[in-house]
Amino acid sequence: MLPRQPYDGLSRKLVLAFDVGTAYSAVSYCILDPGEVPKILGVSRYPAQEHVGGDNKIPSILYYDQKGVVRAVGAEALQLHVIKQAEEENWVKLEWWKLHLRPKLLASSHIKEGDIPPLPLGKSAIQVLADFMEYLFRCASNYIVESHANGASMWGSVENHIEFILTHPNGWEGLQQQQIRQAAVLAKL
Repeated sequence: MLPRQPYDGLSRKLVLAFDVGTAYSAVSYCILDPGEVPKILGVSRYPAQEHVGGDNKIPSILYYDQKGVVRAVGAEALQLHVIKQAEEENWVKLEWWKLHLRPKLLASSHIKEGDIPPLPLGKSAIQVLADFMEYLFRCASNYIVESHANGASMWGSVENHIEFILTHPNGWEGLQQQQIRQAAVLAKL
């Protein structure tokens, strides 16, 4: 593998990469400083996973209340008190929601349409993805601020200079890529 070259841009910027998976998701990032060799890092601390020991992934789970408001995401959705509150207040738990975006003609012998849990009433898969991306962005910004020296100042220098990389599975084409972009816009990325 060739060594990375110093960033030749004229100003500092941040690159955030979201890998939203069906079961687990992660965020990687790189702070690009002119003349410095880029270092790719992962967000390794999320709410309810603070003491797990550097796990870079969170479960791709969301809970919505009956009004369609996000109530818990990721590892937070696995906490016993959240599960209890979700049951008491009749929240909707979403797992595998990303499969609602998949190309319907893509061969998938192990996944049947009836296997995919339904979305909450009034929510599209694009809106769910947007809610999840918004959460990932919040987690990434908090992590960067809390884990870097002068984190708040550093964040202030890049918060308006962010490039996003949004992954998608092999076989997802124009329509699915457009839906991912729509979700990013809804999430105000």
